[in-house]
Amino acid sequence: MVYTAVVTPYEVAFLSVRLNMLFVVNRIVDFCFFVDIVFNFNMQYIISGTSAGRITDRKRIIRQYLTGWFFLDALSVLPFDATGLIIGSQAVSQLK
Repeated sequence: MVYTAVVTPYEVAFLSVRLNMLFVVNRIVDFCFFVDIVFNFNMQYIISGTSAGRITDRKRIIRQYLTGWFFLDALSVLPFDATGLIIGSQAVSQLK
């Protein structure tokens, strides 16, 4: 998280997309966020203030995540800069 909070704003503001070590590190960070998404689809959650306690039913867990943070999490791991580099589009690369 610290890496993302410190490096990403600098990268977006001042650096162009190139295939270098920073690009590789960003893909590793994207992979870690992707793994976090997989964990969130499988992690029980607690409903406080009710007798239900912990929710362990997979369908309820998936529904809870899909109606919560999933779309923001999924948007954060889309490699816009990598896509722009592959197809050679400067416009797509700037979406990072």
